[in-house]
Amino acid sequence: MKKKLCLCLLATCAAFGLASCGETEGSSEGLDDNNIYVNKDWSIYQNSDVTEDVTITFSTLHAATAKQGIAVKSLVDKFNEAQKAKTSGGKITVEVEYGDGNTVNQNTKLWAAYPAKSNPEVAYVGVSSVAMYEEMAVDLRNVFTYDQIRDFDEGLLQYSLYKGKLVSVPFAPSSNVLVVNKTLWESKGATLPTVESIVNDPDSSTWNWENFKANCLALKDDDHYGFGTNAMDEYGMMVQQGGSLYNLDMTEATFNNEKGVNALTYWRDLHTSGAMKIKTTVHNTDLNIVNDFKAGKVAAIWQSTSSLASNIKNASEAGFEMAVMPFPKQTNFFANQGGNSMIVFNNKSKLKTAAASEFVRYMNSAEAVSSLAIQTGYFPTTKAAKETEVIKNLYSSNPTTFKASSQLLKFGTRAPQGVAKAAVDSKFSKEVKQIFDNPEKSIQTILDELYNEIQYTLDISK
Repeated sequence: MKKKLCLCLLATCAAFGLASCGETEGSSEGLDDNNIYVNKDWSIYQNSDVTEDVTITFSTLHAATAKQGIAVKSLVDKFNEAQKAKTSGGKITVEVEYGDGNTVNQNTKLWAAYPAKSNPEVAYVGVSSVAMYEEMAVDLRNVFTYDQIRDFDEGLLQYSLYKGKLVSVPFAPSSNVLVVNKTLWESKGATLPTVESIVNDPDSSTWNWENFKANCLALKDDDHYGFGTNAMDEYGMMVQQGGSLYNLDMTEATFNNEKGVNALTYWRDLHTSGAMKIKTTVHNTDLNIVNDFKAGKVAAIWQSTSSLASNIKNASEAGFEMAVMPFPKQTNFFANQGGNSMIVFNNKSKLKTAAASEFVRYMNSAEAVSSLAIQTGYFPTTKAAKETEVIKNLYSSNPTTFKASSQLLKFGTRAPQGVAKAAVDSKFSKEVKQIFDNPEKSIQTILDELYNEIQYTLDISK
């Protein structure tokens, strides 16, 4: 029998609930898309609705051999074992469908499967893709109670709410950080501030673009380099100046301006000066920043916190001290919310949807969330998970890594949201590397071309 509840949502869920680093260009208030219905009854799928044995499929973004895929599979195995031990009701078996880590490939596969109902019952998708699934997904207010939804971190819910619908819940969220070989960084007199000092007084911090470049150059010699990355910090390079790539409802590109010129000029200069190595189709094609970090060749790399556990292991085995830092500011610090969100597809039978609901609740339990966090570096998504001894011990024993990365979420801002986001993000990331591969091409020409392509995509998606 289904329960009924009256669900309202606090206004803070529409914004990034953690303190922000200030207003950015292109921001707007009160988007209707993020308003949840007030005074409406919701029917919740109950575990008791699973009346017979059933098998469902869970699609994960990552490969079976990837650390994230292994961690997720361990949780699925625990769920399946618990189901086998049930003495009443239907038993659920979850089969895992693995991906290749590419969100575009996953979206293509899921969209192609949906019309024929050959899609999985549950999937976790990149946060930039959530809006694409608004018409395909079960409203998760039919899966989680009001109190359960309130337990999710308000800031991490920002991608979940679209067009008045709870399309997803945050699952395996992450942020990009500088992973620093502190021993190497300080070996030549470079200074590394603490995350705590930055969080407590960001305006006074000297951790900025200019000093970062100077320190990276000072660290460069025949055997070492300062900064290595596979990608640019596209969102950050604008927000760090008080700007943005797009407006909040993804109808307008907002990067073709002085701030865009400043950002691309800075990143090109990091490369041409030798302060940074970046992997492109032309330059450093065999660059492996993880191996270089493990070998002590690079002082700082730009990576997702989802790799934090493995980076800590690498640093420990190599015998150097490691810390995480935000990318330096120009005027503002910035922490992005990356990672994933979990959805339940709406084209399955009541039995399979109920089974999927039970599985999704399990995967978002305090035990499962804290287990995933400690195995990877993903952030805990609920208040209950943060209160577990697992997470408390994780943060207390890793103050400059796990704890520091969570503290940096203070610098999160509300993110643009729309159906074209994944597509234009991918296009921007690919095309912007012209600043390295075509050094004779002017920054303004690159920005003009990018703007025309991005704005066209945004226009046709309205």
